[in-house]
Amino acid sequence: MADPLRYNKKGDSGFTLLEVMIAVLLLGLSYVAVLESFSSSMQRLIKLEERLEYLFSEDSQMTRDMRFSGPALDHEDPQGEIFSEGTTYSLIIATSEGNLLQSLQLWKK
Repeated sequence: MADPLRYNKKGDSGFTLLEVMIAVLLLGLSYVAVLESFSSSMQRLIKLEERLEYLFSEDSQMTRDMRFSGPALDHEDPQGEIFSEGTTYSLIIATSEGNLLQSLQLWKK
C-alpha cells in the first residue's frame, strides 16, 4: 500500500506552490494596474471639475457685468471690439476677464 503523505504522480489533483505563487503575483500586478488607472482617472476628474467651476464663475461674473439696463443704455464707454454698427446702436464683442467667454453687448450711441 502507498504512503498517503507522498506525492501521487497519477492523480495530479491540485496546484503546486509555484503555480499558486505565480497566480498570486499575476493577480497582484493586475490589481495594481487597475488602481493606477483609477487614480489617474480621479485626478483628471478633479482637474475637470476645477475647470468647470472656474468657467461657471467666469460666466456668472460676465452675466453680472453685462446686465441689460433698459432702453437708455447710458453706461460708460463700451469695452470691446465693435461687431456691428448702426445709426443708433452698436454691437460690441465683450470678453470676460479670463478671456474664456465672449458675448455681444448692445450699446446706444
